[in-house]
Amino acid sequence: MQEAVPPFQGGMAALIGLPHEKVAEVCQANSEKETVSPANYNSPEQTVIGGDKETLQTAMGALKEAGAKRVIELSVSAPFHTPYMKPAEEGMRTVLTNLPFSSPKFPILRNIDGEPADSGDRIREGLIRQVTNPVQWVRIMERLLKEQIDVFLEMGPGKVLCGLLKRMDKKAKCISIENDQGLTVALEELNGSA
Repeated sequence: MQEAVPPFQGGMAALIGLPHEKVAEVCQANSEKETVSPANYNSPEQTVIGGDKETLQTAMGALKEAGAKRVIELSVSAPFHTPYMKPAEEGMRTVLTNLPFSSPKFPILRNIDGEPADSGDRIREGLIRQVTNPVQWVRIMERLLKEQIDVFLEMGPGKVLCGLLKRMDKKAKCISIENDQGLTVALEELNGSA
């Protein structure tokens, strides 16, 4: 993915306080050929955008003028989940096309549309397309909440996703698993609630 955009030529910014539609509209109005676009729909109030550095700065200013409460440039090496990642998407397609994918034994919601992947082919295509398309975190969480999922596990460093989920539903239980100790705590909590 780093080869798709040379260092310091692309970037990303998080913004808070504008609906997703308005963010997309402002990005489109302030960039040529979609050089800045939404990359992550993190919560109903938070969107991450990405693109080339110069146009990103212009779009950040325009989003502040459009009413964003906060606009924060992120310390990342490239504009992930944007059309700039097209070379990486093609590389991913080359690798994944030859790998066998089985149908899932449990539902897997795809980042690109929040819909279940019910076959190995849909999983593969979702993994390939997510490289250049925005992460639909809000759609996925809304779907899970609608299906009355009541316990969520965040695997990896930090508690960012648990925080984003709490903004959508304060009652949702989210357990962060960052290390072995976190796994032990999560298993104890899950076993206690069974």
